[in-house]
Amino acid sequence: MILDELPLELMREVLLDLSTVDIIQTVKCTRRLYHFAKADRALGRRLRNRIFNFCLRLGKNKVFADCGEPILCLYLDASFREKRGAMTRWRISSFIFWFEGGCKCGYGRTPKIEPGLLDHPSFLYDRHLLGAFDTGSRLIINNGSLDDAIINCAKLFNILMKFCVVRRLELVLYNSGDHKWDKMNAFFNANPPDLRIQPYVSIDSAINLDDFLTGSIFSNGKSRDFL
Repeated sequence: MILDELPLELMREVLLDLSTVDIIQTVKCTRRLYHFAKADRALGRRLRNRIFNFCLRLGKNKVFADCGEPILCLYLDASFREKRGAMTRWRISSFIFWFEGGCKCGYGRTPKIEPGLLDHPSFLYDRHLLGAFDTGSRLIINNGSLDDAIINCAKLFNILMKFCVVRRLELVLYNSGDHKWDKMNAFFNANPPDLRIQPYVSIDSAINLDDFLTGSIFSNGKSRDFL
């Protein structure tokens, strides 16, 4: 990449002239660009709340204590390390996908996002996600059905891959997650995520691994922690 070969000061000026999304797309290209942008004070401010570890979990059901109804664990966790003076702490935001017939106990005051906003990614990120990341909040996305929830989760995943620098991605597939993954994987194959790293994968499922690993999400390979 030509930019990566420029002197640091010139490279810095070029990056600062870009929009934040273009900076993100550019620094994903090489480790040198990423580490330079992260260390530079001005560029680091532009990347604030944009460098994450993500965890996508599919398939496990829990029982909610108040009503005894099952809760579908279909969610994304986004976490990043925040420095405040000499202290460093983790901030974690969760995205919960409701669907018709699913238990909604315990989330009455949690902010909700209409799924139509997923079709306006810049507005969604600037008006909703940045604030959630800043406070470590949970957000609920309403869906008409389980299949809608799966597709909308995949849409949000792709938005986050575009607007963020992903340091680590963990994919956890529980034993009831085969159907959910098949639907999500079909979406990813038609709409490949902008993922530049190898996912860490944990599987408690009878899913066919040969079919599983052909998904576009593994275009860069899989990590050695694959189970």
